[in-house]
Amino acid sequence: MGKSIYEIVVHFPQCKRELGDKPKEITDYKNPTYWAKLCIDNTHNLKLSHLNVLNRKPQDICNQVMEYLAYVNGSSKGESLNEFGCEYLYYWIYVLLHHKYNTVITVHVDEVYDELLNIFIKGYIEHFVGDIKISRCLKDRTKEIDFPKIRAIYDIYHKIITHTYGNVENFKYVVDIMNKHNKQIESVYDEVSKSSITTPCKSSITTPIMITILVTLLICIFIFVLLKFAKCGLWIQRAMAWKRNH
Repeated sequence: MGKSIYEIVVHFPQCKRELGDKPKEITDYKNPTYWAKLCIDNTHNLKLSHLNVLNRKPQDICNQVMEYLAYVNGSSKGESLNEFGCEYLYYWIYVLLHHKYNTVITVHVDEVYDELLNIFIKGYIEHFVGDIKISRCLKDRTKEIDFPKIRAIYDIYHKIITHTYGNVENFKYVVDIMNKHNKQIESVYDEVSKSSITTPCKSSITTPIMITILVTLLICIFIFVLLKFAKCGLWIQRAMAWKRNH
């Protein structure tokens, strides 16, 4: 991934909306759409069997994803959806399988994610003409070291927005503020991580001290943002509305 975590997360609300708008089930098995037929043909695909979750059939979830990927691949909104649409799909699959297995292990996520992308790319090549913009998603999949950070950041911000505004523009505003504050904190965190590996045992006392300071800073910033936006949400919305009208 060439982009920062914050540049990825800020597009998630838009991706969530697009994926949520796609059909939740296949309604016509006699005359299915192209993508629906492709998923019906993969009914017995063992890799997709993990998608038998939340009282939904794997082929229905497959069809929803195919329609979403078709939209993402054909998006004319620059690389935002072409790239970050795949990142959100990975997160979305994780959430589905987390409900099923109640675990943070992503081994099945990788398997299902790769299989869905392979089905889409193969089906696209056989039926359509044009570039497959999302083909790089297979090569540049969300790395394990980055995904926990992406998941944690989006979960926190999603809860803030859900309990205060529910507005995509405000979500982006919050992420932008936290991005500015957390760039330095992430740098400190990386240094702490490195020192915990390379520092000898005798001087390891500095590590817990730095971690304590880091955690304290994170908590303070989070509480500050939460309280600030909870109290000033109406003011921000009015300010943003005024800016759009002028």
